[in-house]
Amino acid sequence: MMLSILAYLSITYLYNNKNKIYNINYVKKEKYFYNIVKIFSSCKTYLSIAEDPSVKKNYSDSCKSIIKTKLNLSDNYTDVCAVIKGYLTYFSINPAGYNNNVYCGYLNYWLNERLRKLNEYAGDATTFYTTISNNDNDFSTKLNMCQGKIFHLDVSEFNNTDVLYKLYEEFREFKSKVLNTQNHNDSCIYAKECSRLYQSIINQCVPDKKNSLCDELNIIRTEFYTRNWLIGNNMCMEADPLLSPEEIHNKQLEHSIERTTGGEESSLLTPTMSFSMIIFGIFSVLLILFKFTKLGSWSNKRLLKKKMKKLNLYEEYTSKLIEHNREQSDVNFKNVPKQISYQPI
Repeated sequence: MMLSILAYLSITYLYNNKNKIYNINYVKKEKYFYNIVKIFSSCKTYLSIAEDPSVKKNYSDSCKSIIKTKLNLSDNYTDVCAVIKGYLTYFSINPAGYNNNVYCGYLNYWLNERLRKLNEYAGDATTFYTTISNNDNDFSTKLNMCQGKIFHLDVSEFNNTDVLYKLYEEFREFKSKVLNTQNHNDSCIYAKECSRLYQSIINQCVPDKKNSLCDELNIIRTEFYTRNWLIGNNMCMEADPLLSPEEIHNKQLEHSIERTTGGEESSLLTPTMSFSMIIFGIFSVLLILFKFTKLGSWSNKRLLKKKMKKLNLYEEYTSKLIEHNREQSDVNFKNVPKQISYQPI
């Protein structure tokens, strides 16, 4: 009995701690992921160097063997493998002061993007990278700095990262144009694109709920407005404002109230307006029928006949009444007694 209890407690402890470790890793993954996107552009230069054909050819042979035999994919994926090796080789020799979370994070974003574009591979970034690293001796020695940091991004994670990365790029260009050119229209183009990108993902953020994506969007919004980027001569009226989640929520609430109020008013007016339109329509149809069709002419003749008949009856009745009154007057006059007496003078 005691052994059973101990076994149960051990299993429960391991299960709970496993969940704790999983949750911690998930939170770390999320924060590690979005809060370094702003630095991705610094790593882009080094990856561009690794994409140069003269650099890729140094790793093509070893990659081709793995891609063909282990993954059964085309030469396009051989190039992906060669770029990964060239990129990591550079950072293994010269980290350039970057934490490996940064350059591994950018490599992770780039690999997920490339595999989506090629669209021939049924697997994901995790499997692709693991297959290469497990079958290449270089990865087990000098290229193992990104082990555990390359993983598949689901649709939401990838889209958010992609938009956030582009948003930082556009914001950087916007600031550069504001500082280095007198042409207001040049900077305004980037301001509008910043606004568009921001609005495409800000709806994922709700008031009083924090996560690393929304934290980054808030950082961008704050910098956009507090450092005079849209003040005075830098003002771009064509760019929609970068609203906070609270402001968006309040605006949606106002629109909802307006729609509800407007709907009630229109529902009250509709029956009255409909009845008036029906009456007007009936009157118009009857007017046309009586004025411009045979029905109107026929109806007018019938009405005229009825009027004439009534008039004749009235005249006949009047004549009889006059004749009757005359006869009565004659009779009364004849029957009056001669009561006037003669008095001598």
